[in-house]
Amino acid sequence: MGQKIIDITSELNQAVQMSISCGEKNHPFSDELLKRIRQCLGATSEDGVAEAQPFFLTLISRLPKRVVAKTGSTH
Repeated sequence: MGQKIIDITSELNQAVQMSISCGEKNHPFSDELLKRIRQCLGATSEDGVAEAQPFFLTLISRLPKRVVAKTGSTH
């Protein structure tokens, strides 16, 4: 999962570093790229951003369960 995300975002490393160092408030990630990342994380059509929340909390809450199911480890 992590390697897939690294692969699809690697071309933006320089843009991200520049954004951070310049104190930019906007991120350099397109909506399409963010959608691809969410798909790598196992997003479904039910996942979304709740009102007044900046994150996909349902997706984030499933990640530990997905890792445990894949690895069998809770550590």
